[in-house]
Amino acid sequence: MPEIALITGASSGIGYQTAVLAAERGHRGIATAVTEELLVDRPDSAALKLIIDICDESSIDTALQQAESTLGSITCLINNAGFFCQPGPVELVDGERLHR
Repeated sequence: MPEIALITGASSGIGYQTAVLAAERGHRGIATAVTEELLVDRPDSAALKLIIDICDESSIDTALQQAESTLGSITCLINNAGFFCQPGPVELVDGERLHR
């Protein structure tokens, strides 16, 4: 039985390759990224492409509702979302940025 896999950070690298492999193995991958621009052509084999900011609960809720109404219950989560580099000493990072 094919899995319905939600893959965060699927716009490049490990997340992208995971989405491609999932499709090749007969699973239905939901490729997600933080912006639409990152998902324009990646991965084409995904059953669904969604925008998710994993630091925003409403973004997560909206994407989950879209995924489940389109494909059914998600059976697998591959939480691969990354964070862009934060240069400098941690003492100079404000609280909101540190939380992200």
